[in-house]
Amino acid sequence: MNFSPTVISTGVCTCASCGVGAAWKAAAEADSEALQKLSLFDSPRYGDRLVGTAKGFNIKSNPVRCGGILMNALDEALAKIDAKKLRSKRAGVFFGTSIGGIFETENAIISNFGKDCGGLRALSFYECSTLAEFVAKRTGAAGPCMAFSTACSSSSLALAAACNAIEQGWLDAAVVCGADSLSRITLNGFGSLLLLSKGKSKPFDACRDGINLGEAAGVMILCPRHCAEEFGAVPLAEISGWGCSADAYHPTAPLPSGEGAAYAMQKTLRKAGIDCGEISFYLSHGTGTAGNDSAEISALKKVFPNAIPPFSSIKGIFGHTLGASGILNAIIAVKALEKSEIPACAGFEKRDSALGAEPVRKTFQKNLNSILTTSLGFGGNNSCAIVSRSLDECRKIVGRRRLFVFGGGALTPSASGSDIFDRECQNVEGSGKADISSLLKGIPMLKKRKWARLQQIGLQSAMSALDGVDVSCDARDVAVCIGTGLGMVSETARFVESTIAHRESEPLPTAFTNSVHNAVSSLISLRFGFKALNSAVTAKEISFECALWQVWCEINSGEAAAAVVGACDEYSDYAQMFLRSKRPEYLNRHPMRDFGAAYFVGEKSSCRSEPFAEILGIDLARREKNDSREIGAIENFLSGCGSASGKIDALIAPSAFSSKASSLISNMSAAMGNLETLMLDDFCGANYSASALSILAARHKFGRGCYLLYSPASTGMRGASIFRIL
Repeated sequence: MNFSPTVISTGVCTCASCGVGAAWKAAAEADSEALQKLSLFDSPRYGDRLVGTAKGFNIKSNPVRCGGILMNALDEALAKIDAKKLRSKRAGVFFGTSIGGIFETENAIISNFGKDCGGLRALSFYECSTLAEFVAKRTGAAGPCMAFSTACSSSSLALAAACNAIEQGWLDAAVVCGADSLSRITLNGFGSLLLLSKGKSKPFDACRDGINLGEAAGVMILCPRHCAEEFGAVPLAEISGWGCSADAYHPTAPLPSGEGAAYAMQKTLRKAGIDCGEISFYLSHGTGTAGNDSAEISALKKVFPNAIPPFSSIKGIFGHTLGASGILNAIIAVKALEKSEIPACAGFEKRDSALGAEPVRKTFQKNLNSILTTSLGFGGNNSCAIVSRSLDECRKIVGRRRLFVFGGGALTPSASGSDIFDRECQNVEGSGKADISSLLKGIPMLKKRKWARLQQIGLQSAMSALDGVDVSCDARDVAVCIGTGLGMVSETARFVESTIAHRESEPLPTAFTNSVHNAVSSLISLRFGFKALNSAVTAKEISFECALWQVWCEINSGEAAAAVVGACDEYSDYAQMFLRSKRPEYLNRHPMRDFGAAYFVGEKSSCRSEPFAEILGIDLARREKNDSREIGAIENFLSGCGSASGKIDALIAPSAFSSKASSLISNMSAAMGNLETLMLDDFCGANYSASALSILAARHKFGRGCYLLYSPASTGMRGASIFRIL
C-alpha cells in the first residue's frame, strides 16, 4: 500500500473581495484590491493601515471570529468528500494558529477593564486548542487533535505533523487547517517592531517597507493514496516532501545568511527524493520586510546554486495571515498545479539589485510538477513542503524507532528535581509564581531580564534535563518541542492591557515577541544551538503527550536523532479566575502554580550516556463515553505495545478535575488489578502541563518497572502513554 500523504480536498476562506473559495482567482489576477483600511476595531495609532479583513462568511457559524472564518473553509472542504469517513479514531485534526481566538478575549478585557473580568468564557478562546476542538466536533474525527502555535509557521508545522502521521501509519486521514483573525495584539505588536507597511506590501521590491496583516483560514484534507477512493475523492496532489528547522539565532529576526531556511528546504527535497532542478515553482513566505525577504533569497541561492526557479508571494493579495499563511500557501500550490499556472507577485514593481533576484511579474502558463513552499516564523522557525503531481513510486510505511529518555528536570514554585516529591502541593504555602531570581544560575541578570517567567521556567527545565547527559549527535539533529495549555499568557495580558490602557501610545515590543507560544522552545534552541524541528503544541491537559508524540514522529522520520521535549504553564490571574469559575472545589484542593518539566529523549545512539527510561507507546484519541469501553480501548493499546494490564506496575494520572474523571481513573485502576495510582497534581498543583511530571514521578516514587500514564482532558480527548523505568 502507498502511504504517500495525498491531498483529497481543500477549502479556503480569505479576505474581502476574495470571499470564500475564491483565493485562486485573486492569486492568479494578483488582485490586491481586497486590502482596505482597518474597520474591525478602533485603532488610534494604526487605523489608517491597510489590512485584509474577511467578509462574506457566516459569522454566526461559530462564537469566535477566527472560528467562524475557519468553519466556512472547513465546510467547503467537507462538501467535496464523503465526510462520514472522518468519524473515526484513525482520523486526526492538526490546526495551526498564531494566537487563536484572542480577538474575543481582547473584547472581554476591554468591556471589563479595571474590574474583575466578567466575560470568562471569552478567556477560553485564547486557548488555541479550543479552535482545534471545534474542527474535531464538526468532522467527528476522533483521533489526535492538537494545535500548533509557532507564529507565522504554525499551519506549515501542522501540515508536516499530519504528513508524518500518515506516512508512519498512525492515521488514515488528517484534517489540516490554519486560521488567524485580526486582533489588537498583532496589529500593535507588529507596529511596535516597525514592520507594518505604510501602504501596500511589496514583497521583494526595492521599496518594500513591511507587511499588511490579513485574516484567513485554509483547510486541507489528507489521506494515504490507497485510501482516497474510500473518501469518494480524486487525488488533487501529493505532499511529497516536508521538513522543519530552527535558526537558533534571534527571538524574531531571521538568520541573515538564510542558512536555517535553506536547511529546511534541503531536508524537504531529500524527503521528496528529488533534485533541486525538479522544482518548477517556489511559493515564498515573502512578507515584504527588508530582513525576511533578504534572508529568504539568500536561502534560495544556497539551495538553487545554478538558477532560482520562478518564485512569487501571495501576501500582497491577502496580507500576512500569520498562522494561516502556511496552509494558504500549500492550497495555492495545489491550485497552481491544477491550473498549470504560476501567479504573479502582487505589489512587486522595482527590482532590488541587492537581492539579485526578482519574483514573477506576470501570471503565466507553465507545466508544473513540483512546487516548493516555505513558511518562516518568529524564533527562526522554518517549515517547508513540496506539493507534487501524483508520483509513480510507492511510499512505504515508515517504521517506528525506539525512544529512550536520557535526562529529565522539573520545577515548581517551591522545589525542583526530586525535591518536588518531598511534600504535596497543597501543603506548600506561598504564591503560585516561581521565584525566577533563583533560576538559571550562571546566566547574567541583564540577559535573563529579557526573558519572561515562563521562558525561564522552560529553559531551566531543559538545562536540568541536559545536565550530565553526554550528547553524541549533532546539534543540527536535535529538535525542541514544548507543550503548553496556555502559552505565554502573562506576557500576552501585559501587552493587551497596556495597549488598552494607553490607547496604543506605549508599545511593549519585548512583551509582544515574548507573547508567542513558541517563545519557550525558541529560547531553548537559541541557548543550545539545536537546529532541527522547533515546535510549540497545545492540547490543554494532554499538551505534553502531544509534544512527545510529535517528537517521536520526527525521530521516526529520520529528520531528528534526539529532542528536548516537555511542557510548561504559568500561574496567571486570568487563568486562575477562569479555572476557578469552572472548578472551584478542585482549585481549593489543588492550588494553581507555575510548573515546567523537560526531558532529553532520542535514539540509543544519540547519547553516550545510559538512558533511564524508554517510551513504549503513545495513544491520542477521544474518550469513549462508557467507562468499560474506554478501559477496553486502553487495554487494547497496552496489548498493541506488547504489554498487558497485569504487567503494569502503577497508574499515573495528572489530575481528576471532575467527579467523572475521578471515577474513570478509579475504575481503570480496579480493572487492571487495583493498580497503585499516583496523582501528579498533588505535587505540581493545578496545571495543564502536569502530565509532564510523569516520567520523573515514576522514577523517584517507584523505580524500575512499567507504568501507564492516563490523562483525561477537559475537551473529551485523552492521552495514554506507556513507559518503562530501566
